[in-house]
Amino acid sequence: VMVSPAVCGLSAFDCLYGRQKQLDVELEYAPLNPEEASRVTIHILSNIPFYQGNKIFLQLYAFKCDLSDIVFTGPDASRFVRGAGQWDVSTSILTLEVAPEQ
Repeated sequence: VMVSPAVCGLSAFDCLYGRQKQLDVELEYAPLNPEEASRVTIHILSNIPFYQGNKIFLQLYAFKCDLSDIVFTGPDASRFVRGAGQWDVSTSILTLEVAPEQ
């Protein structure tokens, strides 16, 4: 994922049963140079319970990525279907779907 932290505006929301609720989302980039590919760490904090099949939509403006599936690493990767999120370059939205039995 290529990002520009200097120009990245972040809007994050989830849709549960048609309702939108605000999440606390924190992004970390390494390296910080906007001209280089970066490792992005996404921290999602919520007091909303998530159930299998629920989706979280992260609108990440100024991100550049040629992949449609973004594979996650880390201890919580298995909480999402296929351990990945789906990237839609036309809308700049990363969709995370909660895995079964999570």
